[in-house]
Amino acid sequence: MTRFKGFTLAEVLITLGIIGVVAAMTMPLLIANYKKQEVATKVKKVYSILSQATLRAVEDNGEYQYWDNAKTIGAEEYFNQYYKPYLSIIKVCYDYCGYDRQNPWKRLNGSYWEYSVFVNDFRQPFILSDGTLIVISIASGSADIDDAEYSNLIYFDINANKPPNMLGKDTFIFTRSDKGIFPYGFEQDESAINSNCSKAGAGVYCAAKIMRDGWQIKKDYPW
Repeated sequence: MTRFKGFTLAEVLITLGIIGVVAAMTMPLLIANYKKQEVATKVKKVYSILSQATLRAVEDNGEYQYWDNAKTIGAEEYFNQYYKPYLSIIKVCYDYCGYDRQNPWKRLNGSYWEYSVFVNDFRQPFILSDGTLIVISIASGSADIDDAEYSNLIYFDINANKPPNMLGKDTFIFTRSDKGIFPYGFEQDESAINSNCSKAGAGVYCAAKIMRDGWQIKKDYPW
């Protein structure tokens, strides 16, 4: 008689079980790493888009420092003049742009960030063709806050009103200057950036951390 060697049913089931355990352990890590890279890539993309738009606006309107004062002409006119012609926009919002509240974004520590999606004359939100929501802000909107630091902000949500709506996760902040577009807090030292972009921090410097890390989300990032 000829005898054939093979695997028993029990051996096959044990092997499949081991494969399943290994997959269960590694898949969440692979998915998380993919998501991190996807977010970092999108932040870099928005940085590139806004930087290129600013360069084109400078070509047509002169150097940034000679542009019309944003507070004088208002956020809508400032947007129409210096940003709208140079971006691929599918929607301009004059409301909360699909969010369920005026200030929908949370800090990394779980509290709500005080900034609103839309404020007449102060904030102009719009959505790019890739689904990114961007807000041009020209003032804090509060008489209690010194606007010097807050009058040149651009904040954006890479998936618009979809969750998690959290700073450092899908929402980030850039700042405008006569030297170009930069992540908010880029001039801060590493300690300040890491402290802010932490689970106990606000998360407003997280774009700066991603840029300093070579447009990557590394192990010390508060994911």
